[in-house]
Amino acid sequence: MCCSMSVSSSRIKSGVGHANGLTSMMMMMIINNNYNIKCPSSSSSSVLLLLCVFLIIVGVAHAGAHHHHDEGFNQQQFPISSSSQQQLRKRNNNNNANFSSLGQEESAARDFINVLDHEASRFIKMVSLARWNCGTNMSEATQAKLIQAEAQSSHGLAQVLNLLRDSFGSSGAYANWKNYEDPFLVRLIWKSAKQNSIQDRHGPKASKSVNELTKKMMQLLTDIRSYSNTAGFGASFNPHSTNAGERLLAWNSFREMLGRSIKPYFIRYLHTYQRELAAVGTKDPSEELISEFEVPKREFHSLLNSLWEALVPLYKKLHAYVRYRLVHVFPDVVTDGQPLPAHLAGDMYVTKFTVPADDASPFKNTSSLDVNEALRSNGHTVTSMFRLAERFFTSVGFDSLLSPVFWKNSVLEDASSSSDGHAVDCQNSVWDFNFGHANDDYRVKGCTKVTAHHLKTAHQLLTQIAYDSSNTHLPRVFRTPPFPGFVEALGGAITLSLDSVKHLEAVDLAKKNSEGDSSASMRHGADINFLLAKALGVLASMPFALTTERWRWDVWQNRVPKEKMNSHWWRLRREVQGVAAPNDRSDSLHLDPVGIPEVAGHQPIISQFLSSVLQFQFYEAMCQAAGQYKPNSPGKQRLHHCNLYNNKRAGEILKNIMRSGSSVHWKTLLHRTTGFSTFSLQPLLRYFAPLDAYLDKF
Repeated sequence: MCCSMSVSSSRIKSGVGHANGLTSMMMMMIINNNYNIKCPSSSSSSVLLLLCVFLIIVGVAHAGAHHHHDEGFNQQQFPISSSSQQQLRKRNNNNNANFSSLGQEESAARDFINVLDHEASRFIKMVSLARWNCGTNMSEATQAKLIQAEAQSSHGLAQVLNLLRDSFGSSGAYANWKNYEDPFLVRLIWKSAKQNSIQDRHGPKASKSVNELTKKMMQLLTDIRSYSNTAGFGASFNPHSTNAGERLLAWNSFREMLGRSIKPYFIRYLHTYQRELAAVGTKDPSEELISEFEVPKREFHSLLNSLWEALVPLYKKLHAYVRYRLVHVFPDVVTDGQPLPAHLAGDMYVTKFTVPADDASPFKNTSSLDVNEALRSNGHTVTSMFRLAERFFTSVGFDSLLSPVFWKNSVLEDASSSSDGHAVDCQNSVWDFNFGHANDDYRVKGCTKVTAHHLKTAHQLLTQIAYDSSNTHLPRVFRTPPFPGFVEALGGAITLSLDSVKHLEAVDLAKKNSEGDSSASMRHGADINFLLAKALGVLASMPFALTTERWRWDVWQNRVPKEKMNSHWWRLRREVQGVAAPNDRSDSLHLDPVGIPEVAGHQPIISQFLSSVLQFQFYEAMCQAAGQYKPNSPGKQRLHHCNLYNNKRAGEILKNIMRSGSSVHWKTLLHRTTGFSTFSLQPLLRYFAPLDAYLDKF
């Protein structure tokens, strides 16, 4: 279906109708020769990967930038509203006149951007509504209407791009913008110009040919996964199974199909992508992603290395513990002092560690909280779970996030199985339809169930809505997050609080004073069990993301021969993650990384590594503001005990982070709100400090 192309991930996606990224793409395809930004040709159009059919718009828009330059403001050629046309005619006529002062030019430039921002938002809303209708009712009719909406808006968007490019170029009416007094406006224009490249903010450069290949790979991957989940290989992969033979069969069969089905397309994709990069003079594809972080490439790679080096000691201890447990479960397969067999260490790609349930927790005689059971016994529904998530935000000082419009328009459950239901794309997403108007039209699309996992998902989705509603006063380009993974880190910080016993007690998902009657030793055991469960997910995912991105960057830049790509993958897995293939992997037959959705779908994954770090920085800062944690006296207050619920001081930190958008550099924003000027692993290490000490014995 046209609307269901998405990359499966544990991360919450902003909806493809989410105006923040879309208008950024529009508004800010300014050509600025001073930044050495070249206008992309129609043969190498930009693509918004989260809009499965948005390729039409961008392709036409870029072609229009070359072929419709002198067509003026004809109503049929330029479907901008009549009032805006009058304002733009006036400003366009002023392009031939010199401003009497720099201040006059600056004032005119500000008005000019505001008008075009309004018009670009209107065009995007047209497409977003059609995209929403397609995603919530997938049919040929909604697909046709989506294509029609794209065609109607594409020409207007092309004209918007032309006006911005010409007006802020070296010979444009506002060519002196670097000298404006207002740093806010200067950053707005700079950030707008910076976003002009043949890529979108979600991923590296992608042309029509590349996207056709990635779409094919994603479809094949979806089919293989579906076949695998129905035990089509003779055994489905169960990460909690103690049957090593069944797990190996499913693990091997999945990768055999990857090699036969997807590898040929990946080779074609790689050749096409590298050829297109060479054509535009790009030697390092990672620069596209790194540019989102507004730091030099060398600094970015140095940051990744330093973060990983700081994590290695704790990660090695966790790795040793997992191996210790697996040796007891699989004594004939797992060996002390060796890498973990990939088919036994976790899920299909070891994005997290798993140990069979009977042997997972080190302390058996401690009470554990069953949030799933609490949700059921309290009679929670999908609606009440979203109400519960909203209560967190209002408890820390936010206004109500969920208006009647939200409840009327959102699709929270899969209705396709009902008698009058229709197919729904179940990829969780948030949609912001507030295009310059405070009408509270935020929506969620997904297929929610009453589970602890989906309760966290509801909190993460509402984090995106809270972020969007906090910065509606900003120009659209500043409403984008400072860098990929930023909002996910905020959502992660909130779910860290959600996991605390005090939070669960506050929302009636745990008995009051559930720990009060326990002995000190039992409370310590419960703490270790809790932190271990958290670490098996968070800490294992970080080297996985780092390894995957490093492999892809190496492949893109020809640092590894194409006939050795699979060998290189497993070398990195062994060196970084301490995971090894259970049998020989052939370079000629296999290409195991293509089973990772971000690889097949041409999506960055390093942002997941960085957001995992940042969530603990946000959490610690809010806990300090709440008076529940002091880094200099960790023995008295454990960071993982912190509960942000009902704390307005913590909410002020959260609101200050959200309301700034990307109007200031992220380093400035971090320092202002957390005390850090960059990414730091120290809060994560402080969070897991009790577990770190316990793991010394393994």
